[in-house]
Amino acid sequence: NQTDLWTFNNLGLLILKRLARDQDNCGKIGKTKGLLSKIVDFTYAEKRLLRDPNVGVAEPYKILAVRRSLKLLRRLVTTTGATGKNLRSNISGIVFTVSNIRETLRHGKKRPELQKIGAEILTFLALDEGATEKIGGTGGVLKGLLNIF
Repeated sequence: NQTDLWTFNNLGLLILKRLARDQDNCGKIGKTKGLLSKIVDFTYAEKRLLRDPNVGVAEPYKILAVRRSLKLLRRLVTTTGATGKNLRSNISGIVFTVSNIRETLRHGKKRPELQKIGAEILTFLALDEGATEKIGGTGGVLKGLLNIF
C-alpha cells in the first residue's frame, strides 16, 4: 500500500530529524552510505503538489515528506565546525540537491514555508566555495530566489 510506504518514510525522516539535534549524529548521518542522497530524494515535489494547495489534502504524506526532508537538510547544513563543512560539501555534491530546491522555489508560491526552508538551505550551502558555483550554475535558482521576495 502506497500510504503505508509513505507513512514509514515519514517516520524515518522524523527519527532522523530528531537524531540530527545532536552534532555527533549529524556526522554519522553524513557518513552513512547513501543516506544523504535518500534524504535529498525526498525533497523533490511534483509541480502539482507545489502549485495546488488542495492536492496536499489528498496526499498529505508527500508534502509532509518534502517538508521533513527539507527541515532535516536545513539542520544538517547548519551544523558547525568540520562536521558541518563536510556535510555542506557532501550535500551540495549531490546532483539533485540544488535542482530540487530550485523547483520548490519556482513552483512553490502556495507553499511559502517550503520556499523559505529551501532558501535557508541554499544560504548555508553557499558558505562553501564550490557550492556557490553549483548554486549559481543551476539555471533558475537566483531567479527563483528573487521571485520570492
